[in-house]
Amino acid sequence: PFLLQLKLERFNVMFNGKFSLIYILTFLALVKGIFFSFFGLNFFDDGESLHNGVRLLEGARLYRDIWAFFPPADNYLPALMLKISNFHLLSFRFGQSILYAFFILIVLYISKFYLKLNNFYLILLAAALIFINIYSNLLFYHFFFFLSLLLLISFSTRGGNVYLSLAGLSIGVATLFRHDNGVIGFITITALLFATSFLFKLFNKNTFFLSFFYFFVGFSIIIIPTVIWLNLQGTFTEWFYLAFIKAPQISKLLSPGIDLAPI
Repeated sequence: PFLLQLKLERFNVMFNGKFSLIYILTFLALVKGIFFSFFGLNFFDDGESLHNGVRLLEGARLYRDIWAFFPPADNYLPALMLKISNFHLLSFRFGQSILYAFFILIVLYISKFYLKLNNFYLILLAAALIFINIYSNLLFYHFFFFLSLLLLISFSTRGGNVYLSLAGLSIGVATLFRHDNGVIGFITITALLFATSFLFKLFNKNTFFLSFFYFFVGFSIIIIPTVIWLNLQGTFTEWFYLAFIKAPQISKLLSPGIDLAPI
């Protein structure tokens, strides 16, 4: 144990800068994501993203002319990246890689400065997140959830209701990419606010309701206009049917006996 501790201390000395190791690992995550993007595209996820992005740029209406069960941002991001890159087929993968690298950055920042992990364990954590899958950048949407956690931590340590509204805003954006991720994030942040107010008594109950109000305002700034826009497009009903009725039916066909809908 003593020799292991000595080696860990020597390892920590290698990275004296406050953010140097975090930046190095974040850059590694970005390079890995972009590098493996050149290994080809898969038929289902990538094919659907490219198809929907091209159709949107051609003027088709999402959920009415295009089959999709994820929220609008998951389909409009590929369209935006294709437009910016003059239809480079790997452009949306590059965008995902950038967001996933920022996700790594936030996780490492929270782990180092709030959970007090040393450099050795930070590298182990980063390696697990970076190399958990060749195409781990497909999980880029977790960036918004962990950004909301960082904002919640900032509220608890610095105060300022603006952090709560920004946390709600971030969860709202997460919902625009994956409705399941958004719902889980909304419940998680609400539960954390409740726990700190009532269980750990860091705040009183009045603070909880006020905090939740600011959080909900930020969330609503994203969600309410999106719902209104989908209704004006006449596609909200179609999206709800595809996301909550058709998608679970398809998941059961793909994996009989295993319900993939919660995933």
